[in-house]
Amino acid sequence: MVNHFYFYCVDADFGPFFLKFCSYFPFNAKLCINGHHWAQRQAAKVGVGFETLENGLLPATTRPRCRRSAPPWALVRSMPCCASG
Repeated sequence: MVNHFYFYCVDADFGPFFLKFCSYFPFNAKLCINGHHWAQRQAAKVGVGFETLENGLLPATTRPRCRRSAPPWALVRSMPCCASG
């Protein structure tokens, strides 16, 4: 006996999602949409560059940069960035 039905779909705005609903009373339903996929789709539509991560995205303009020729006070403030290379 089938208890639940799943429908896997792809939307132009939201990306991949699925709809799960129960085949008996009270006919519960569940819609699962990943917000990260939505944000990636919206950024791609606008033309914003980004890097896809496992749990989100990193806009291309916010990538940490390490400048070795910066004054000493700036290097101390950016040490966590420079420590990883």
